[in-house]
Amino acid sequence: MTMMNNYNGLQINKITVIGLGEFGKTLSELLYSSTSKNYQLIGYDADTNTHSKMKKSNILDATEWNLKTATSDADIIFICVPKVEINDLLKNLNEFVKKDCVIIDTSIFKKEISDYADSLFENSISFIGGSIIFDQDINSKPSQNHFVLIPSSKTSTESMEIVVNLLKSINLSPLFFHIDEYDNFMFALYGLPNLISTAYRNLMMESPSWREIKKLYGSSFMKLSELSLKEPEDESDLLFLKEQLPADWIKRFNQNFSYLTDPSVNSYKNVINNSEIYREKFFKFKEGINPNSDASINPNDLSGGMLELFLGSKLTGYFKNRGNIQNYNQKKDKK
Repeated sequence: MTMMNNYNGLQINKITVIGLGEFGKTLSELLYSSTSKNYQLIGYDADTNTHSKMKKSNILDATEWNLKTATSDADIIFICVPKVEINDLLKNLNEFVKKDCVIIDTSIFKKEISDYADSLFENSISFIGGSIIFDQDINSKPSQNHFVLIPSSKTSTESMEIVVNLLKSINLSPLFFHIDEYDNFMFALYGLPNLISTAYRNLMMESPSWREIKKLYGSSFMKLSELSLKEPEDESDLLFLKEQLPADWIKRFNQNFSYLTDPSVNSYKNVINNSEIYREKFFKFKEGINPNSDASINPNDLSGGMLELFLGSKLTGYFKNRGNIQNYNQKKDKK
């Protein structure tokens, strides 16, 4: 008997998930547990160990060792592999995916891959950039999980319709972005922290006292040293980030960081003033209030604040008291 799902007249018989790591596993769980599931869910992973583990799981109908067998008759293919592997994978898929197949890429950055897919596939293949966003509870309200959708220039209206309805069936709300806007934001959210984390780790590991440094900082050292990106680290990823990261984010980061390195006498005032402003905005946002509104929040909620998170309580106390000390010394000199 052929498995089938009907979404507004469009049919899904088979869905294939390529890449059964953390993201692929999560996506498979959502697709497999759907109450309206009536399609065959196939998994494929080039890593034999990962493939073997997922073969024994209960979140797929089957796993296939051969890529062609796994994808040749699939209606929808989710690609959940590192960016460095995607171009070669798309070349292989182009040889045997069926007409009207929908391919959804879940890598972090979209523009480069989407342009390549458009140059590779015929018009009958719809390529869509996508990503799951798991929201957090705000004020104990139920969380709303989203799935980003960024259609390429060749994506058909029918393909978008079938994907939107599929996502809704697994309780994911479609979230549409322009590809340039999305990549700009993601470079800020993932690319910039990744480069900063890499620089921090390299600086610490270059120090002959890194073992003592790690002991003093404990597990936090490893957390700050780990790359923000979920993809494996390699030189091409770092080079890609360095070349593609919008200069505006670097400029704005440098402006914020310069508060701590500015030698001018009053530079500490900028640290305090801006920290207070953005700390309050941060907690408004956390409480579900428009950060730019005139609404006030309980000052007790601001204890600690962003400055303490960044500098630590002792340094924060030093900066806050520095002005009082200078004022006291000035009065003393006048006397």
